[in-house]
Amino acid sequence: RRLEDKLNDFSKICSAGGAGTADVKAGREAWLGLKVKHGEPVAKVSTPEEYSPIGQDIVEQLLVGLGWRVTGCHSGTTTKSLILTSADSGGVKFAITAHNTQTLNELAAVACAEEEPEAKRSRQVDQEAFDHFDTRHLKR
Repeated sequence: RRLEDKLNDFSKICSAGGAGTADVKAGREAWLGLKVKHGEPVAKVSTPEEYSPIGQDIVEQLLVGLGWRVTGCHSGTTTKSLILTSADSGGVKFAITAHNTQTLNELAAVACAEEEPEAKRSRQVDQEAFDHFDTRHLKR
């Protein structure tokens, strides 16, 4: 939400100049000026010289790069999910789910180390209220 608020304020500053007045240096200064109000609500802070498109946060990239917005969320016992929506009201919507404490690599390592198939294992004690939010769907 903090990133969305910062992007909204940034778009107000940039749109005040009108079309065809893009000034990268002034835009960067405006973005950095918003740090006082919004902080650094990004996964990896970097300068333009340090930036790499590899290993970036997918939600952040969709918000910043495509102008999408978070239109829904769910915080479960083991996972959290966001609904991301494009500007087109009839456009695409993505549900992105992540484990609360583990990365996908960590989940995969645990799944490989376990010998008993998922179907035979007893359900977790901290079971999700809705099956589609369950951690086992991240291990597929």
